[in-house]
Amino acid sequence: MNRLANVLVAAVLITGCVSAPPPQYFTLNMEPSGKARAEKNNLDVDHLLPAEALIRNQILIKKNPTEIEYYKRAMWAERVDAVVREKLEAEFGPKNDSRPTFILSGDLLAFEQLDTEGGADAHIKMALEFRPAGSSRYDKPTFSKTYEIRVTAKTRSPGAVVEALSQGVEQIAAQIVADGKAL
Repeated sequence: MNRLANVLVAAVLITGCVSAPPPQYFTLNMEPSGKARAEKNNLDVDHLLPAEALIRNQILIKKNPTEIEYYKRAMWAERVDAVVREKLEAEFGPKNDSRPTFILSGDLLAFEQLDTEGGADAHIKMALEFRPAGSSRYDKPTFSKTYEIRVTAKTRSPGAVVEALSQGVEQIAAQIVADGKAL
């Protein structure tokens, strides 16, 4: 009798696993927007340290100022800090050896869906430091700034939010390039 119960439990578990929908994997749109070409300096992203809540591979939803959750099936195809770094570098464009290079590093503080009364926004916040190439990351930065942006998503869905996050990174990249011109 005990064996029959084990077989029934195993059958129920297998049925549940087979019928579960597969995960959805997302990445940012890596096509350069053309809004943020670095022309005076080369800009190279060294590392972005993600906030603890961003370490999971699921897309973060901030439901209100004190509550977060994650999409169960909507996941990043790779670590979120790597996705953001790759998108920034695509926006900055190719390197030119005749220009000085600045290395960007810092903290990825927010990269999330922010629920609003009428839908959802993509919310991005990153604190970055600029240092000349060859400097140690322990050297005093030439420039530092916290960038933050919200972009309204077309719908409250993972795909729409990821599209808005791509647009937000493009806008932040344009701000970074503008700040880099003053260095």
